[in-house]
Amino acid sequence: MMKKLIKSFSFLFLITILSSSNAFAKSGIGGCTSETLAPLSPIVNTPIYLCQNSSATPLTATPSVGGVLNWYGTDAIGGTSSAVPPTPNTTIVGSTTYYVTETIGGVESSPRTPIVVNVVADNGATILLFRCDPSQIPTYSLDYTPPATINNSVLFDWANNPLISNTYNFSYSIQGGPVVTGTTGTSHWLVPNMLPGQSATLTLTSATHPCVPSQTITCTVPCITNTTPNFAPIAPFCTGTVAPILGPTSPNGISGTWSPALINNTTSGSYVFTPDPILFPCALTQTLVVTVDPLVTPAFTTIPAVVCQGAVAPTLPSSSNNVTPITGTWSPAVVNTALLGTFPYTFTPNPGQCTSATPTTISIRIDPVLTPSFTAVPAICSGAVLAPLPTTSTNGITGSWSPALNNTATTLYTFTPTAGQCANTATLTITVNPIVTPLFAAVSAICSGAALSALPITSTNGIAGTWSPALNNMATTLYTFTPNAGQCATTTTLTITVNPNVTPIFAVVPAICSGAALSALPTTSTNGISGTWSPALNNTATTLYTFSPTAGQCATTTTLTINVNPIVAPNFAAIPALCSGSTAPVLATTSPNGIIGTWSPTIINNSVNGSYTFTPAAGQCSTTQTLNVTITPRVITNFAAIPAICSGSIAPILGTTSPNGVTGTWSPATISNTASGSYLFTPNASECATTQTLNVVVNPLVDPDFVDFSICSGSTPPNLSASSPNGITGTWLPSSIDNATSGAYVFTPDAPQCANVKTINVTVNPSNTLVAVNWIVTEAFTQNQIVTITATNAGNYLYQMDSGPFQISPVFENVASGMHSITVKDVNDCSTPITDNNVLVIGYPKFFTPNGDSYNDTWNIVGLKDQLNSRIYIFDRYGKLLKDISPNGPGWDGNYTGHPMPATDYWFTVEYIEQGITKKFKSHFSLKR
Repeated sequence: MMKKLIKSFSFLFLITILSSSNAFAKSGIGGCTSETLAPLSPIVNTPIYLCQNSSATPLTATPSVGGVLNWYGTDAIGGTSSAVPPTPNTTIVGSTTYYVTETIGGVESSPRTPIVVNVVADNGATILLFRCDPSQIPTYSLDYTPPATINNSVLFDWANNPLISNTYNFSYSIQGGPVVTGTTGTSHWLVPNMLPGQSATLTLTSATHPCVPSQTITCTVPCITNTTPNFAPIAPFCTGTVAPILGPTSPNGISGTWSPALINNTTSGSYVFTPDPILFPCALTQTLVVTVDPLVTPAFTTIPAVVCQGAVAPTLPSSSNNVTPITGTWSPAVVNTALLGTFPYTFTPNPGQCTSATPTTISIRIDPVLTPSFTAVPAICSGAVLAPLPTTSTNGITGSWSPALNNTATTLYTFTPTAGQCANTATLTITVNPIVTPLFAAVSAICSGAALSALPITSTNGIAGTWSPALNNMATTLYTFTPNAGQCATTTTLTITVNPNVTPIFAVVPAICSGAALSALPTTSTNGISGTWSPALNNTATTLYTFSPTAGQCATTTTLTINVNPIVAPNFAAIPALCSGSTAPVLATTSPNGIIGTWSPTIINNSVNGSYTFTPAAGQCSTTQTLNVTITPRVITNFAAIPAICSGSIAPILGTTSPNGVTGTWSPATISNTASGSYLFTPNASECATTQTLNVVVNPLVDPDFVDFSICSGSTPPNLSASSPNGITGTWLPSSIDNATSGAYVFTPDAPQCANVKTINVTVNPSNTLVAVNWIVTEAFTQNQIVTITATNAGNYLYQMDSGPFQISPVFENVASGMHSITVKDVNDCSTPITDNNVLVIGYPKFFTPNGDSYNDTWNIVGLKDQLNSRIYIFDRYGKLLKDISPNGPGWDGNYTGHPMPATDYWFTVEYIEQGITKKFKSHFSLKR
C-alpha cells in the first residue's frame, strides 16, 4: 500500500513540473526562423461530479503565471470567449463538457482544455458499514515500515455499495494535524505510524456519486497503559481567602489544562485536569474537589426566649447548633432568673473558625407565674351540642384542655398552659343530665272514617308535650310526640291503625242478546265480602244491579251492569257504478251501525260486475247483507304530440279537452320554455277515461365558446371566426379587431340555432415599454443581502435572478455573495427581455478547505478586489494576528509560518469603502480539513 502511495505522489509531481513548463512554436519566412513562446493549457480538475439539483458554483481552472483564462462554455470550437466561468446546470442528469484556454503575451493555448461535468441523480445510496476495524490490521501490516500493528495503526473499513462505483475520496488528520487527502478503489484505508492513544479522523465520500452523503469517523490506537496525573488534594479554606493556583503540570510530569482554570474562593466545586491529548494521549483526567467553607453565623436552638421567675436558669451552651458547631464563650456567662425583664447575652466564637464578623446576641425574658381563670359552663342535656372550651383564659393564658369534650356524662376538665408561659394548670366541671323517653298507652284500630279520640298531652311518666301530625281517621298514621322545651326527654311515636273500607269485586257478566238465558249473581265477592243484590234479574233490557255488604264488615256497596243487546240488521250503503280500472272502494268490516263481520268475496273486482255478501261475526245480535257492484269501461284520450322548442321561446298551450271530448287537467298546468319535461293529463272525476302523458323537449341556448384574449399594440391581429369552436355560426360587430385600442366584440348567432349572443373582450397591451433595468444591493456583509430591481418604463414585469424561476416581486432576499445575473421580461411578452450579468453582492466565504483539490483552497473576500487599498487581517480565537491579505491577492492558504493551522473558526477584520464612506467589518469563518 505504501509503495502505491509513493507512486501516486511521484506521478502528481511529474504532472506539476510539466504543467509549469512552456512549449515553443516555430515559424519561418525564407531562411529566417522565429520562436514564439506558446502557453500550455491551464490546469483543470476533470471530470467533475455534481448531484442533481444541487447548488453549483462557477467552474475553476488554474492558469500559468501571468496567464488569463478564456471560457468558451460548451463550444469545443468557434464561439466567443468570456472572462466569467460558466456555472453548470444541475437540473438535468447527464454529462456536459465545458472548454477553457489561457492567454499569455497575446498567445492563446490550443487546443481548448475540456472540463467534463457529470450530473448524477440521487439514487438514495449511502456508504455502508463505515467503521473502525483493528482486526484487519494484521492483513495489511507488512505493507508498511515499521509493520502496522493494532498498537501503532488504525484501519477504517466500509462495505462497497452496488448502487455506486467503488471509488472513494478521503481526507484524514491525526490529532488535528495536517490533512492527508487521496482516492482509493478499495473498501478500507489504514493509517500507520501512530502512537498509542492517538486518534485519526477520516472523512469518506464517493468519487463519482456526489449525492451520496459523506461520512466521518474517528479511530483511536488503544493505550497499552494509562497514566494518571498525581496532583495533591487541596485543603478546605474559608470563603473569601486567597485561593491556591492550579499548576499546568502534575508532579509526575503530565502537562495539560484545568476546567475551570481558576479556583473560585466563594463556592465549593470540582476541577478537572485534562492532559494534553497530543503529548499525553494515554493519560487520564484527574478531578480535584475543592471545599470552600462558608462564613457561618452561630445559631442556638436550645436557649429559651422566656424563663419563668425563680425557675432553674438554663445553661448557655459552649457550642452552636450549626451543622458544623461553632465554639466560643458567653457574656454574661450565667442566666439570672430572679429579676423580671429582658436581658441580652452575647456569644464570642473562638479563633480559627469560619464565622461572620457580626457577634451573636440572644435576649432572654424573665416573666412572673400566673393562674388561668375561666367562666363557668351551664349544665346541658345528654347529647346536646357542647361548645369548645376557650384556649385562652380570661387573663390571657393560652393552652389546651383534657380530656376531650363529652356531651353524654358530667366531666372534670383540666387546662394545661402552653409551654413557654409562666402559668399554673386550672380545672372546670360541666354537668350533663340524662335523657328520659315519654310513655303512652296503645290506641285500638278503627275502620276508615270512624270517630277518633284526642291523644293525651302528658305521658304516663309525666313528660308534657305536643303530637304531630293532626289526627287522621281515614288512614293508618304514625304520630310523633315532641316534649316541651326545658325537659331532658326524647321524642316518641305512636301508630293508630285505620282499616280501609273494601269495595266488593265481582266478575263482569258478558252482554247477552235480548231474550237469552241469564244466570243468578253470586252472593260473595271475589275478595270475600258477603251480601245481597237488587233488583231481580231482567233478560230483556240492560239493567244496573246493586250489591249491599252484610253488616260488620269494613266494606262499601258496589254495582254491576248487565247489557242486553237488541237484534240489529247491518246498514251498508249501496256502491255507485265504478269506472273500469279505477280504485275500487274497500269493503268495510264494520257497518255504519257498528256490526263487525266479513265479506264474500272480500275485495271488489274493478273490471267485472259482481255481488258481495256481508256475514256478521259471532256474538253479535245481527243479520247478513248483500251489495251489487256495476263496472263501466274507460275512454282513451287522444292529444297530439308537441314538437321540440328552443329555451326561452313561446311555449304552446295545453288544452283542457281532448280531441275525442274528454275534459280534465294537466300537471304541470303550463309547458316550461326553459327545461324539457313530461306533462300528465288527468281526466276530471266525472269522466271515465284514461290519463295521457306528453313529453316536451326544450333545447338549451348554447354559449358560443369564444374566449377573451390579448395582443400586443401594433401587432397583426387575428381574424374573428364566423364559427365558434363548438360549431355555432354567426356574425361579429365590429367585424375586425383594432390592434391599437382594447375593446368589446359582439357575436350574434344565425337563426334558427338555439344559441346566445356572446361578447368577448380583446385587450391591447402596450409594446416595447421595457427600455432599461437598474438595481440596488444592500450594504456589504449584510446578513440578509437583498437585491432590488427597478425597471424603466412602468409596466407589468416578471423578474429572475441567475437561472431561478421568474417572480412578480422585484426583490430578492438572502442572495449569495459574488456575481449574479438578473433578467426582466414583460408579462405579456410585448417587450424584449433585458439581462444584466454584472450584479455584485459583497459577502465573505463562511468556510474554506485548503486540501489541495483546487476547490476552496484559499480564503479571501473577492468582492472587494477592485478596492486596492483595502486590507484584511486574520486572527485566531485568542486574537493573535495570523495573516494580512489584500482582496485582489491569492488569499489565505490556511498556513501560519509555513505550518498548517488546525480546523476551527478564525476571525477577520476588513476596512472597505461603500458609497464613499470608509467602513469596518468583523466576523469569523471556518477552516475545514
